[in-house]
Amino acid sequence: MNLPIKTHYKRLAYLLLACFAGLSSQNVLAAPDWSAIEKSKVTIFYPGVASWEMLQTDDHGTGAKAVAKNKKSCAKCHVSKKGEFDIAADDIIAGKLTMSETEKPFEPMPREGEGYMDIQVQAAYDADNVYIKVSWPSAGTSFNDASVAKELADRVSLQLANESLKTFANSGCYVTCHDDLRDMPEGTADKKLYAEFAMKKGKAIPEKMLNKYLSSGRVIDQWAVGFTGAELVTTDEYILQDRIVDTNNLTTTGSYADGVYSVTFTRSLSAAEEGDISFEAGEIVNISIAIHDNKASSRFHYTSFPFGLGLDAKKADIAAVKL
Repeated sequence: MNLPIKTHYKRLAYLLLACFAGLSSQNVLAAPDWSAIEKSKVTIFYPGVASWEMLQTDDHGTGAKAVAKNKKSCAKCHVSKKGEFDIAADDIIAGKLTMSETEKPFEPMPREGEGYMDIQVQAAYDADNVYIKVSWPSAGTSFNDASVAKELADRVSLQLANESLKTFANSGCYVTCHDDLRDMPEGTADKKLYAEFAMKKGKAIPEKMLNKYLSSGRVIDQWAVGFTGAELVTTDEYILQDRIVDTNNLTTTGSYADGVYSVTFTRSLSAAEEGDISFEAGEIVNISIAIHDNKASSRFHYTSFPFGLGLDAKKADIAAVKL
């Protein structure tokens, strides 16, 4: 990240600001008074190697058909009305849970830690911008040691999509998690192997159709913030045929204190360019959150089921407060 620092004194000022208040990736906008805005608990869990393809096979048991036909949301089957999950995430992360049909482990590379994590989400908006704050408990590994962040920064990622993407509304980030991703059992890091693997999986969507999706906003917007010490590294991307980096239209601030990371994303309500989603009053934006923490790379993260963020919208899981 290139900071607009021209003198030693300005650099020192930024470092002091980072120590006491967290560092912003762009010019700081007036933030909401978060103490006056309700915190919503979002439970995230360790998914192991469960992929979009696997969820549509007998390894997913009776849920496979519902996913394939886009009939039910993940939460509809796996979360009770009281908010209790039936996923054995503690067994997944420990490598103890196996799939229904093949009996392959959900995690072939067991890790230490708990299968669940509770995070806090707050949201607000005004005439121009939407503000989303995410807080999660952490040891602060890459904050306390910036060298860790070269490849393994502690970070939070949001995937966002408008209601027109029904599959994302039901299944969230699972629709972007495929068997061939890095560190998956069938991962194809070698380019030649990837080409061979890709040819076996059918035809790609024509470019004309991809352009239609892009122009109509039928994409998944992805925002992320990672910590390199107190410095924030912000990325603004969208997902269509691939994960594509676009112009950073985000302003972010973040901090680490008392064992908790907090990150605030600020973005205009309107889409600045193709690849950005828009936030409209009365409508819902569906969001999935991923947390990479304590030297976690690629798929070794915690994820949420999708939830609906509403701006004056009925039936939203989390209602953004109007400022």
